[in-house]
Amino acid sequence: MAINVAVQWECQSGGDDNNGGGFKEGASGTDYSQQTTAQATTTTATVVNATTSRIDVDSGDYTCTDADIGNIIQIYGGTATAGFYEITGRSGQQWFLDRAVGTAGQTVVAKMGGCFASPGGMSAATTNGANSYNKFWLKSGTYTLTNATGRTSGGPWVSDNLNGIVLEGYENTRGDFGTAPILKAGTQTNLILFHHDRANQMTFTNLKADGESQTGVNGFDADYSGVRYFLCEALNCDAATTNYGFQSGKAYRCNATNCGEGFDAMGHAESCIAKGCNTGFINTVVVSNSLAFDCVNGISAGTLNSVANCTVDNCSGIGVVGGLYLYLAGTIISNCVQGYDSPSSQEHLIQVAFYNNTSDGDTGEIDFDTIALTADPYNDSANDDYTLNDTAGGGADCVVPLGVNGSNTTIGALPQVTSGGAGGGLLRVNMNGNVFG
Repeated sequence: MAINVAVQWECQSGGDDNNGGGFKEGASGTDYSQQTTAQATTTTATVVNATTSRIDVDSGDYTCTDADIGNIIQIYGGTATAGFYEITGRSGQQWFLDRAVGTAGQTVVAKMGGCFASPGGMSAATTNGANSYNKFWLKSGTYTLTNATGRTSGGPWVSDNLNGIVLEGYENTRGDFGTAPILKAGTQTNLILFHHDRANQMTFTNLKADGESQTGVNGFDADYSGVRYFLCEALNCDAATTNYGFQSGKAYRCNATNCGEGFDAMGHAESCIAKGCNTGFINTVVVSNSLAFDCVNGISAGTLNSVANCTVDNCSGIGVVGGLYLYLAGTIISNCVQGYDSPSSQEHLIQVAFYNNTSDGDTGEIDFDTIALTADPYNDSANDDYTLNDTAGGGADCVVPLGVNGSNTTIGALPQVTSGGAGGGLLRVNMNGNVFG
């Protein structure tokens, strides 16, 4: 046996990384994992039963009840095998566990119930008891590293060996997508704040990583492409131009702010924002419906990559650096020193709009309907609002035929929003959290 796939884990400020930290959703017992203090603490008076998947709990330590069923205990001391175990049943002062915990008579120093105190402490469960498809919850708060070793109390999040797990931040109620918890580097250096080192899938949701400009600190990454990021933000991973906010996997509605590389070697970045980075997006296979602004270079594309419906603005270097066989479509490049730079003559630029660049750059490739704007296309870019206005020569010229029943679409990452109301297109959110469309 093993801990059930329905177990959910909890971390909150004020918890204890020796707590049990988890509960099986739907179990008959009471969920004690969302409180900060353990429900039970055992001493060396509690021992392993002759049936080694059972524990004889000393009555002086704790009085067992059926409410314990479904909770996780963490053995962290005594002579029994350290790790996380699910209570699957109870008889008198015996806990029945999901698997053996050692040999008969070994002592069990453990805690049952209560949440973890740090992301690193919670991630220790991923190699010492948790199961694939378990969900991990991180309550809103500021968590500052006290060491640089993953899967340890006060260390960064590092998960391993499990498939399909989710780490999700919340504000008040699980799943509310409220104020994201933030993991800060503190004084630690040369690490990744959130890392998954398994080829199998994992999802990071509603989390914030702050590198605090410390040497060698990166935000989110994975060793393989199966990781997904949703509603996450990385900031201040900028001690070097190679430090990144996100690396590998797929990102949706994520932000990278003041990073060396905002999004690096991603499979897909959709509806993402890179602000104030040395390079906003680099070597990412597909960048779509995304913003890069106030960067040195906005998007640096690799071979066979695609950039579609993006907005690149105010880059002190190059707006978009091409790559061999790049497909660049429906994108606005504005207010950059050089709009576009091409390393070859085998790129496709389709309905790319240029505005107020010192030089538009290499625009003589395989072009179809590139657009030279004569007016500012944005409603309020000074306040990070890149929705399109209806000015002739500006936002109005970024409305193009969709080709379906006379409908139109827009060039750039965001739709047209005029005094008469929003234009067509999907909902978009700017850096200030304003929703348009």
